[in-house]
Amino acid sequence: MSMMDGGTMGGFMWAGMIAPMVPGFVLPVAPIAALVWLIRQPGAWEPLAGATRRASIDALQVRYARGDIDRDAYLQIRRDITGS
Repeated sequence: MSMMDGGTMGGFMWAGMIAPMVPGFVLPVAPIAALVWLIRQPGAWEPLAGATRRASIDALQVRYARGDIDRDAYLQIRRDITGS
């Protein structure tokens, strides 16, 4: 048996040399890839936007009820928040 045919390793000696390097590449790349995937999901941020919009309208209603803003300001700000 010569060294060129892999001897008793069956020609897969390279796998034994590369395998220890895989975690060194995968561990730093996997969290970044997962984060990119999550951010790019369509509609992933809609529940957060809806909650923020609802909280903004609630705060606006409190300001209007206290008399901090008049009706015209209330309606304008509400249109700005809801986009309609």
